[in-house]
Amino acid sequence: MAKKPTYEELAQQVADLAKQVSDLKQLPDYPQIVRGSPIPTFVIDSKHIITHCNRAFENLTGIAAHELIGTRKQWLAFYPAQRPVMADLIVDNASEEELTRYYGRNYWKSSVTEGGYEAEGFFPDLGENGRWIFFTAAPLKDEEGRITGAIETLQDISERKWAEEALSESQRRLRTLLDFAPYPIVVFTLDGRVDYLNPAFTETFGWTLSELEGKLIPYTPPDLKQETGEMVKKLSDEKVILRYETKRLTKDGRLRDVVMRGTIFTDVQGQPAGELVIVRILPAKRELPSTTRPCCASAWRCLNTLIWRNCWIISALRSNDC
Repeated sequence: MAKKPTYEELAQQVADLAKQVSDLKQLPDYPQIVRGSPIPTFVIDSKHIITHCNRAFENLTGIAAHELIGTRKQWLAFYPAQRPVMADLIVDNASEEELTRYYGRNYWKSSVTEGGYEAEGFFPDLGENGRWIFFTAAPLKDEEGRITGAIETLQDISERKWAEEALSESQRRLRTLLDFAPYPIVVFTLDGRVDYLNPAFTETFGWTLSELEGKLIPYTPPDLKQETGEMVKKLSDEKVILRYETKRLTKDGRLRDVVMRGTIFTDVQGQPAGELVIVRILPAKRELPSTTRPCCASAWRCLNTLIWRNCWIISALRSNDC
């Protein structure tokens, strides 16, 4: 399957296409430029009449080209009632205020085409369930620089948007899990600085996320710093540590016996993105009757299983507010 172009690649292709159209508009084979493009494309003239529309556009919208060419129905596939599309606004040399009226904050100037604009949006009337479309439009000019029409292209980005929505929902679920987990959990950057810690960490050790975000946690006893450094290196090399019994200090100076479990998680490209550490306080034997230990151990295993199965999502949590 051919790889779909990125936004930047599509914008550049539109800029190139607009230049070709402007340069070759007087030539007999000019329509081939539009018809041969694999990108859904249509062209309007200075009177807002559709002059060209290609097969890729037909496939995207489900409307045959012969039904549109010679008309001002460029809105038909996208809106329930007549209104200007981006190409119309460019032909009219519309102001920023007018562009904002129709597209809100979902548009921006093209970085590759002077006078061009890009935007994206959800079109509920396109297809059976609606589609997310990234579209870009550029002016067509004559030799004297006067606008003689506009060209608009579209890219179906529905799969990308729906994947982002699914990821966002997974992020929310995982954030809820982390926030309500009974054990302290910390997400570190690869250089050991705090990126996230849950409320259980604050309850256990005293520090809040606002105090430690972007900083090192000062909870390692001085006599254990060398050992801790060795364990960090082991985690970096082996990518996971299933059990590490040690001691950690609380904010008020108390020394606690803990068992730690850590993993290196990756980003969507499979590259190391950070460290996830779960901490459990080891209570003194007199504090925990033997009959309750299996229950705590079971809860510990369940929590570990849930988080480890979803730790790939954590790399997205680091760069998004959920």
